[in-house]
Amino acid sequence: MIPQTYILIPAFNESSVIEKTITDLKEFFDNIVVVNDASNDKTLEILNSLGVTTLSHPINLGQGGAIKTGIEYILSFSNADIVITFDADGQHSVKDAHKFAN
Repeated sequence: MIPQTYILIPAFNESSVIEKTITDLKEFFDNIVVVNDASNDKTLEILNSLGVTTLSHPINLGQGGAIKTGIEYILSFSNADIVITFDADGQHSVKDAHKFAN
């Protein structure tokens, strides 16, 4: 059985980098969940155009709050085997995440 891997990305005002990060992740992962933590730039607009699951906070709860929201959402699925948190700004390596998941 292939494990179901979910990528969880907390995002706050990441409009300048989020599209590249998501595009790179989509090469390896199908299940991408982004928690938009009350961004006031175009982050949400960009996320909506990328076809990823997007959850939004009406007020900024910080990275910990965004991760908590995302994990609770992902764990509501019985098929979630692995959750990898990933920074929205692309500072983590997509290839490393892929290696980790396999």
